[in-house]
Amino acid sequence: PTDIPNALVKGLFVIIAGVITGLVSKKIKEAVISSMHAKNELIHNLDKRVAEKTAEVVAQKNEIEKKNVLLEEKQKEILDSINYAKRIQYTLLAHTEFLNKHLKDNFILFKPKDIVSGDFCFIHEKTDSVFIAAADCTGHGVPGAFMSIISILGCRRRCRLSLRSSSIL
Repeated sequence: PTDIPNALVKGLFVIIAGVITGLVSKKIKEAVISSMHAKNELIHNLDKRVAEKTAEVVAQKNEIEKKNVLLEEKQKEILDSINYAKRIQYTLLAHTEFLNKHLKDNFILFKPKDIVSGDFCFIHEKTDSVFIAAADCTGHGVPGAFMSIISILGCRRRCRLSLRSSSIL
């Protein structure tokens, strides 16, 4: 077979190269298609996870919004209650008209840290004497206001029962 012409060898080479190229191309094509399927499956799975997480976040957001509405309602109820307690506390404090009747130059500086306060001024008039006190009960806010109301009522009671300032204190 040494006498096989060059053209025949070249022809066989082209045929063999074509077959090999076809086989390689087919394998590459199959690999690309397989890779695309894997990529599409991965994208589908990621889209599914994103949708699940989005639904979870939306549900959490809705729950937080409900809790915020409830919190705002409770805050309003508490503030309404404290403001009503302020009205009660202010009715028990010494009034300017009463102080003006007994003291010419006077003022009351009452600036609670919170809506209600543990501070109070007290004035009580008996037939021949006037008892005046400025006091600071322990605590701020609602606890302090409770203490001031208890103290004001205690001062009133002591003033009604006693005639001497030493026994009132």
